Amino acid sequence: MSASRPPAGEASEWRAGGSMLFTAMVCYCCSTIPLTVVGVLVKPLGVEFGWSRAAVSSAVLITAIGSLLVGPFVGTVVDRIGPRRVGLPG
Repeated sequence: MSASRPPAGEASEWRAGGSMLFTAMVCYCCSTIPLTVVGVLVKPLGVEFGWSRAAVSSAVLITAIGSLLVGPFVGTVVDRIGPRRVGLPG
């Protein structure tokens, strides 16, 4: 086998699952955007709404606590009715 070409099994695996991998990557990137832009938006949001830096930054904490509390329940629902029926409305 040539070192430049992957074995046939690996190539077919990428053809079959590459779109799912790309979709998962895009969804993950989009889901982390709100948490990553908070640092950039702290000052403009504070000026616009009259909030302190701590109040604006607490949005990340509230999101994390909410995820921590709701996560087990969502996991139970996924186990019971399946990930597709939970993920599509989400």
